[in-house]
Amino acid sequence: MKIDYSHLVTACLVVHNEEKIIERCLKSIKQVTNSIIVVHDGPCEDNTLTICRKYGCMVKERKHVGMCEGHRVWTYFNAKNKWVLQIDADEFLSEELIENIKDLVTDDTVACYEFLWPYWDGFKYRTKNWPNKKALFQKDRVSYIGFPHEEVRVEGKVKKVPYLLEHRPEYDNFNFRTLFTKHKKWIKIHAQYHLADPSKLEYYPVEDIELKPHYSAITRFPRLMAPFIFTYHFAGLMFLGGGKEGRIGIRNSFMQATYYFLLCLEISRQKREM
Repeated sequence: MKIDYSHLVTACLVVHNEEKIIERCLKSIKQVTNSIIVVHDGPCEDNTLTICRKYGCMVKERKHVGMCEGHRVWTYFNAKNKWVLQIDADEFLSEELIENIKDLVTDDTVACYEFLWPYWDGFKYRTKNWPNKKALFQKDRVSYIGFPHEEVRVEGKVKKVPYLLEHRPEYDNFNFRTLFTKHKKWIKIHAQYHLADPSKLEYYPVEDIELKPHYSAITRFPRLMAPFIFTYHFAGLMFLGGGKEGRIGIRNSFMQATYYFLLCLEISRQKREM
């Protein structure tokens, strides 16, 4: 019997040694998907993929790159269903999202859904109505470049719905300690992407997608662009909702903008060493 994939969902994950938290994610998405694709960033060194296989996931170990975006294109090409749920190991579906997602995918007029994705400090949520995250989309109505911190580019209607996509890392992603440990590693890799040959990137679905225009300026004039990029990200995040969240919204917007300021400095450093 021919299967109708039009209202089925494939969950796509990129993970790296996530045995402590991966099952929480898989338990939730198993309720609304009929296929789960998991890419491991480099060789798996714990029980992550053993747990994934228990849930019937399609698993793949790929070369380590240090950032999930380098693998997302592969997952999209291998998703057989019309709808893709892009989710991370430290995320899981809320009960209201589990209850409603099957109705969401019956609306073909929507190309992509944004869910509420508040900030978690390791103990509790610190924001109420911000930020939101594009996480559920029709794969034939998006394009994507495997470049750090890229979102899917949507052709069609993007609908924001008030359902919670739980995001509970084991630590606060936005403090100075994390910025100078975890994010410092990302910044180094992110800078390498800026200085690499764009033709070596992975593209979905075809290679006619262009990087954002200001990326070129950052790569060519990183120190000059640093204050402008900081201001661009800080003002943008405040406008999109950070300003309405009070002190914590201002702090998190500042931390994310600082990431891009430091990225510019790292690009400059790497260019000097080339």
